[in-house]
Amino acid sequence: TIFLSSSGAADRPTVLQDGVLRWADDGTEVALFGVNYYPPFSIHYQELRKLNIDHRKVIEQDVAHFVRLGLDVIRLHCWDCEMSDEAGNLLDNEHLQLLDYLLWRCKERGIFAFLTPIAWWGSPERPVGFSTRFTMHQMTTEQEAWVCQCRYLSQFLSHVNPHTGLAYKDDPAVVCIEPINEPIYPPGTSDEVVVRYINALVDAIRSTGCAKPVFFNCWGGREQAVAASKADGPSRQWYPTGLLAGAALWGNFLPRVARYPDLSSPALAGQARVIYEFDAADVPGSYMYPAMARGFREAG
Repeated sequence: TIFLSSSGAADRPTVLQDGVLRWADDGTEVALFGVNYYPPFSIHYQELRKLNIDHRKVIEQDVAHFVRLGLDVIRLHCWDCEMSDEAGNLLDNEHLQLLDYLLWRCKERGIFAFLTPIAWWGSPERPVGFSTRFTMHQMTTEQEAWVCQCRYLSQFLSHVNPHTGLAYKDDPAVVCIEPINEPIYPPGTSDEVVVRYINALVDAIRSTGCAKPVFFNCWGGREQAVAASKADGPSRQWYPTGLLAGAALWGNFLPRVARYPDLSSPALAGQARVIYEFDAADVPGSYMYPAMARGFREAG
């Protein structure tokens, strides 16, 4: 079931206690489940536009379906390149306005948001945002790229959603922040450099007064660096059957999900942990998911 306050809104603040993300009002553990969703951005935005479909009406319809499905969170990679300039300044354009609208519609229906402000990915629009200037290796190791990312993060979190009257940093419907999606580091990059990079992004977030939990993406590993950084914990994914096999995968895949070791490192003791994506791709049926949930719980 999804949480609905007396107003029906996702207005429940969270607090970190001893490495567990809890609801501030009653101390119970936060356990949210949902989907990635992108009508404000990229191909999703463009395809709706080509079909001359109102993005806002699509958002309203889809959010209604999310409620019917019992989902209580969306995760958003935000296409930074579509709503920033080359220096990392936030642009108040249609992409940002649709993001505002989506977050508002979700909030009023009791659906929280897990925001990843920097996706780095390109766009069909050929935009001029700051991340188009840098490779991912440069994003994670070069000072000029760090400055742009920090500027963007501080402005993004300070942006006031006109529908709610709240900055993202102050809206309880935004349950946590993951600064960047799936960072990649050049070969030979030391953990010391990774820790400095993470800390620069976290400092930019905290400079706004944002007290929300900050999870750092460990798609490429680096849990030790995350544990040593100012981040509140790691975010991870799990695709035990890979992706895009091109055909149904038959057989018993339960042995592949007997354990989820990636977040079991002793270095992460006492840190909160979150799964940002997972799927037993191409496996017919749903038998894998309870076993994956067991693996996640075992890993903390």
